[in-house]
Amino acid sequence: FDKVNKLIDRQQVDLVVSPMYHPLVPITPKDVLLRLIKLQQRELNRLFPKATIAGFFPSELAVDEDSLETISVYSSQCLIDQTSVFPDGNYYPTVNFKGAKLFVSHRGITEVIRSSPDQLLANNFFNYFWNLKDLQGESAGLCISVNDAEIFGHHYRERIHFLQEIYKSEIQFKTLSNVSFDPTTLWTNIPQITPSSWQTSRKDISNNNPYSHWTDQNNFLQRKYLGLADYAYLQLKGFSDPDDQSNLGYAWRHYYQGISSCHLYWLSNWPWWHPDLVQAGATNLVKAVRTLPVDKKEESSAETLYHNLVHEIWQYHWSGKVEENYV
Repeated sequence: FDKVNKLIDRQQVDLVVSPMYHPLVPITPKDVLLRLIKLQQRELNRLFPKATIAGFFPSELAVDEDSLETISVYSSQCLIDQTSVFPDGNYYPTVNFKGAKLFVSHRGITEVIRSSPDQLLANNFFNYFWNLKDLQGESAGLCISVNDAEIFGHHYRERIHFLQEIYKSEIQFKTLSNVSFDPTTLWTNIPQITPSSWQTSRKDISNNNPYSHWTDQNNFLQRKYLGLADYAYLQLKGFSDPDDQSNLGYAWRHYYQGISSCHLYWLSNWPWWHPDLVQAGATNLVKAVRTLPVDKKEESSAETLYHNLVHEIWQYHWSGKVEENYV
């Protein structure tokens, strides 16, 4: 935190806000989403009091038009994936949509940085980057790439060296606020938003399955997990979040942790599968109901949903079907 504050003091970085606990924005109840954005914003203000909050970062860049409208309550600027605004493959870095300024993540650049299976060398990246062309066939100008910080050094240790090399290169880096207020920045108007994320494929869009890694229509385990989450929310929504260490405060926080998009992602079985992490999320969801002052019948129903889900997860884990997805 001290190092980030030094960068802020030097005006080398802006910060972006994201919903606390990392839920998938389009499937999160609106009141919950607004509360989690507020909680995260409060933490940013506490930890980085001098920072410029330059926009909103949706978890996994998953958005639709309704969620963008909700986000606009807190920020008129939002990071978004290329497929949400140009599903046909076109690219403009900055667009306007109903008064919102959207910064468009270049899918190709981002995939190179995030998905390179071996060591990512700066020279290989330069060969790709300097050959990019815009729609008029000219060398690409402004390009935006949205990545999780964990990509650099946590999952891939050499990516720290990669960052060092590209920062020393001829590529000029800008903060979001510099892009937003630069009078030379061109803003393209778009008529609609395509529900999408940074892992949504064209096939997912054509199949009306935009969040296939989290809410796949054919993934019965994800449907069961979402059913438990919906049931927990149904019990909770009659109680306000006191934001304290009371039982009710703990109940809400169990729920917030349980709706993290990561748990659904680990249920996808493509590219990843991790039943222990999924069970940890499901346990938080049932704990939310256990902690509430609700009728025993409601608690019993939650326990049934929870234990059925956990049973199905481990039955699937040992069935051999997990491995079939990777053949």
